Amino acid sequence: MRRSAFTLIELVVVVAIIGLLATGVMVGVDYVRTRARDSKRVADAATLQRSLGLYLANKGIFPVSAGQCVTGSDSVSNALLAEKVISGLTGDPRYPSTDPQCYWYQSDPTGSTYIFRYALELDSGAGSQGPHELIP
Repeated sequence: MRRSAFTLIELVVVVAIIGLLATGVMVGVDYVRTRARDSKRVADAATLQRSLGLYLANKGIFPVSAGQCVTGSDSVSNALLAEKVISGLTGDPRYPSTDPQCYWYQSDPTGSTYIFRYALELDSGAGSQGPHELIP
């Protein structure tokens, strides 16, 4: 009497296929997360640029800063929050404030202009991979 069961080779093939499928899913999930972070960066940059325009309209100058990461609790964020031109702002979704890829804000000493820098991880409709600058 012969018993029907899986052979060792069949089990190895099934495990290998499951491993390949799991790898493909993980790569896809990572890509989606990266695109989501880039979308948030572009939205944050647009929000910050609008808020800085409102701040300029209220105060006549941009917030003065020799250069710093925008984290939501820094002096630039606090100035925008105090003027009620922004409801909240967080830092870059991946890079901490100590990383050179953080959201970077710098104005001239008189507050007449600024540079806001951020970086995208992928090429997309939102822009090309790498650093981007916004100026008024």
